[in-house]
Amino acid sequence: LASPLTSYSLVDDWREAARFVDFTDTSQARVFYGNEDVTAEFSIQTAQNITTAQALPAFLARTAHNEADVPMKLYIAGKFRPLGPDTDTNNQVITLHNGGWEMWNSEKIPTNNPPVFIWNGKDKKDVLAAASQGGDQSSIAGQAVFPGQILEYLVDVDLQWPAEAGESAYALEKFAVRDTYDKHFQLEKESIEFYDTRTNKAIPRSAYELTFNDERSEFTATFTEAWIKDNLLNLKKAGALLLRFTGKTTLDVTPGSQVANQAFIKINNQVRSTDIPRVHIPLVEPNKEDLNTQLADIDGK
Repeated sequence: LASPLTSYSLVDDWREAARFVDFTDTSQARVFYGNEDVTAEFSIQTAQNITTAQALPAFLARTAHNEADVPMKLYIAGKFRPLGPDTDTNNQVITLHNGGWEMWNSEKIPTNNPPVFIWNGKDKKDVLAAASQGGDQSSIAGQAVFPGQILEYLVDVDLQWPAEAGESAYALEKFAVRDTYDKHFQLEKESIEFYDTRTNKAIPRSAYELTFNDERSEFTATFTEAWIKDNLLNLKKAGALLLRFTGKTTLDVTPGSQVANQAFIKINNQVRSTDIPRVHIPLVEPNKEDLNTQLADIDGK
């Protein structure tokens, strides 16, 4: 160019991904001119889920008398939005597209539109009629239980995430299951066990470390790197990881209250949560009657 550009901008259009990802924090955006960071020579703004890096006069002055093309790059960083009704993929793989364009003077040059894929598993939790107390292990969520009654909990962790090399953008390095139980539930720690439906085998205790926080009524099973590699990365099967444990409702639980329980699955630095099954403690009101010797009601007579 014999003279500098009169205007120049780089634009990232993330409207199609905005339901799941938030890129509004422009403080993390960077602009590179070749290998040189020239972010300070651009004004970076986000509006209506489009991020625009507009060149300032200091950068425009660079554009005159260039003998060769210099690659320009705009980097933006974002965070996945919290899992909720609007961001739940309902166990479906969703394709996110992110487009953009380069604008110099009055000419607009669109970029490609590379796809990425997101998915969140459908982890579930249920409370069952304990076999150790004569139950048939059917769901008793929403039903009445009594103080001192044994409960069995089942956590179903969905394992259908990408396992092939190159299918996942980030390496799977950490995997843990944390359970937070009600303060009126007395956990039987020895009953905790994991079962892999893909192999139809129980998972040995050596595959994970159990830690307990009795004050917060929770425990965490953190799986070893070796188990993650052999069973989450190398085992190319869809299935589930089942966590089972039992315990009793405490004797001091208040009649009319509920006993609730929830589990959380940690994959690297992301946390998924299960639903919250509840049982309730019935409110029993004693009833007294005045009866004669023939057991006839004489109340008020």
